[in-house]
Amino acid sequence: MKPLRILILGASFGGLLGLRIAAAGHRVTFACREQEAALINRGKLLLRLPAKDHEGTIEIGAAQCPAPPGAGIPAEIDPNQYDLICLAMQEPSYSAPGVRELVGRIAASRIPCLSIMNMPLPPDLAKLAALDVQSLEEIYTEAALWSDFDPDLIALASADPQTTRSDSKDALIISVTLASNFKVAAFVRPQHQQVLQRLANDIDSCRIPAGGALVQPFVRLRLYESVFVPLVKWPMLITGNFRCITDGEPVSIAHAVCNDETESRELYECIYQLCIRIGAEKEMMVSFDRYLSAARSLTQPSSVARAIHSGASSVERADRLIKVLAKCHNIDNPVLNRIVTDVDRKLKHNRVAH
Repeated sequence: MKPLRILILGASFGGLLGLRIAAAGHRVTFACREQEAALINRGKLLLRLPAKDHEGTIEIGAAQCPAPPGAGIPAEIDPNQYDLICLAMQEPSYSAPGVRELVGRIAASRIPCLSIMNMPLPPDLAKLAALDVQSLEEIYTEAALWSDFDPDLIALASADPQTTRSDSKDALIISVTLASNFKVAAFVRPQHQQVLQRLANDIDSCRIPAGGALVQPFVRLRLYESVFVPLVKWPMLITGNFRCITDGEPVSIAHAVCNDETESRELYECIYQLCIRIGAEKEMMVSFDRYLSAARSLTQPSSVARAIHSGASSVERADRLIKVLAKCHNIDNPVLNRIVTDVDRKLKHNRVAH
């Protein structure tokens, strides 16, 4: 059977999924910045993650992949050459010059897309709630960019793994700090779901040499029928990731969650109940106590906090999306409101500073 051809937009969080897929025997291409593409094409994208029954971490790079992953800048990419496209960048990044034109070509290609973003794209948001144009414009950098996408050609994932990326002149290194699985909602069409199932099976079967043995890396694809799977991450995003943002240096997720456990529990339960009202099944959701246990090991600030502290003028606004949906369900949480207000204020400050 021929290897699948997979296009990954983004070489940060997307590097985790891309290298897992490439190590499982499929052909992976990254659409990314020129400097990143040059390193990837030299075999310098590395993934460090834990493995089953193995102490410490293992490393996956070009040497562990039957076909080393390749890369190109967005202008060079023809989406028609692929069997599946993975959307793995922060939402504002899709409006960048070159990328937005690639997005248009992807929509026209009608190639199925797997989104591992933290928030649903506008075409899929209609499955969760009916929002007016003004609300969409408040949430997304460029909501109209996605208007030509067929919702049936997008599958959403709850991107639960946590990663950090460290760059040098010689390598892009992605380190997994929380080795959760990607929970993936089903495609509408069986032929597209078969592609996901094949990837999930091959990733499960993949073994990497380490310590004189063949070991099974953590972080896999877990497939679900429910369209509400992406909501699993939302209580974690608000309770942990967005509360890493402070007026000074960003704090770790562990600190954000554990410093005021009572507030964290109340906020988490509020977003948890919102997800249930929207349609998520309780059995797929993660309890606060389980999240608290995992959060204690997350000793780095979230990517959104690091980006804002570094001067980013736009970030993926999952906080604003959740606030808008909470309002639709007559839920008003003062901590959620405070988070949204703080992020608005900091982004405005960063834009003025630029």
